Amino acid sequence: MSMRQAGLALAALLVVGLGAAARGDEPAAGKKGLKAMQGSWTGERNGEKSTWAFDKETVKTTADGQTYTSKFQVKEGTTPGELDLEITAGPADAVGLKFKAIYKFEGEKLLLCVAAPGYDTRPGTFKEADGESWLYELKKD
Repeated sequence: MSMRQAGLALAALLVVGLGAAARGDEPAAGKKGLKAMQGSWTGERNGEKSTWAFDKETVKTTADGQTYTSKFQVKEGTTPGELDLEITAGPADAVGLKFKAIYKFEGEKLLLCVAAPGYDTRPGTFKEADGESWLYELKKD
């Protein structure tokens, strides 16, 4: 590729990127989302405090008065971001449960919508559905 072709390719990428930013499009999730998630987050759901501490591909969650440790995996190239969780430690009846979730960043917030265990489908929106999904609106500690 010549220097001129490389310059034209870079200019085209910048125009596409600036157009996406002007429209407010979110970039696809993936490793960047995984990196941005790392650390401790706190929120409130149904009047109760919840905490999520992400460390590499493990998350320690305190919600509804219980503490859980889960391994998680971020799916790359999806918008909104997709997250799969499996509880590895916590109440005996919860260990081994798997959850499908979606996530997105809104400024300083991390929104997580987690399907209830047993649902094979991921939530389609960032809304809580009674008995089907839970919405967590978290802020970085």
